[in-house]
Formats: sequence, structure tokens, C-alpha cells
Amino acid sequence: IMRLTMSKQEVFEKFGFDTRKNLIGLLPGSRKGEIVRHLPVMLEACEILMTEEPGRFQFVIPRSSTVAPELLQKYIDRYPVPVRVVDQYRYNVRSAMDFAIVKSGTATLETAILTTPMVILYKVSFLTWMIAKSLIQIPWIGLVNIMADARIVPELLQEEATGANVARAVLEILNDSEKLENMKFQ
Repeated sequence: IMRLTMSKQEVFEKFGFDTRKNLIGLLPGSRKGEIVRHLPVMLEACEILMTEEPGRFQFVIPRSSTVAPELLQKYIDRYPVPVRVVDQYRYNVRSAMDFAIVKSGTATLETAILTTPMVILYKVSFLTWMIAKSLIQIPWIGLVNIMADARIVPELLQEEATGANVARAVLEILNDSEKLENMKFQ
């Protein structure tokens, strides 16, 4: 159950987020393999965002309880990106985010329900990708897009899932008020 108990203001105060900066959430997945494949791409995108628009962004990972904090920290330490990992009030934090970079899966639907704009990314092994492509006949992978039967949210899959492409998609949406409003799923 996604029960929200805090306003955006209260979340920012509790976790010490800067109200003058966009809060970008990273949702790399809930299993080790997902973290290994997705978090480096997300952190690379954050590094690009910080370079493109210094002082505009702050980053948070609402850590899934199934992910060891040490695993996240191992990747975070490799990038010059200040990322706060939060272990409590996860849905409140996700609701307070201005934007999310989300691994395809249940989190995309939850993020949409929380009306948070997002970009979806997904990477699997080449063999898994080839098998899935041959079996699945739908044009989208994100649950939000599947349910809408339209590409509402950008999807960056496999080789398209690069830090540069993710950063570009984030900026395209955040810097276009019409795109941003259309993605608030209300």
C-alpha cells in the first residue's frame, strides 16, 4: 500500500533537500543484477545533468529493502555525484521527487500513480533480450506505456540506455513545461 503521510515540504525538511533544486530520484531495481546493470547508467546520467546545469539538481535513491546499502554505495562511490540513499518513507520521498529515472517494472506504475514524471530504462543480457524480443509482441516494455497503449514515457532499452541518452531525455522533459505537465498522469 502506498500511503503518503508527508507533504513535499515535509519530505524536503526531513531529509535536508534543497527546495531550490530539482529532486531527481533513481530507481535502479530491487535485485543485485538490476543494480549492476542500471545504477551505473543512472549515475552517469546524473553526472551529465550536473555538468549541463550546475546547481540545478539533487539526487536520491529510495533504497529497496532487498538491496544491500553496500551494493549501492559501491557504485555511488565511483561517480562524483552526491546521492542521498533513504531507507524510510520511500513512497513519501518518491512522491516528492520532481523526476525519476526508473528501471522498467512495477516501480514505473507506482511512480505514475504518485504523478512523478519519469524516463524508463532497461538492460538485460543480450541472450535474454533476443529471446524476449522473439516472444513478446508489444511495442513497449514500461507498464505505464503498456496500460496506456501509447508511449507516454520515454523508454531507453539495451544499447539506447546510456547516461547521455538518459540525461538528454530528462532535460527534454524538465525543460518543456507542456511535456512535463502531460507526464504528471493526473
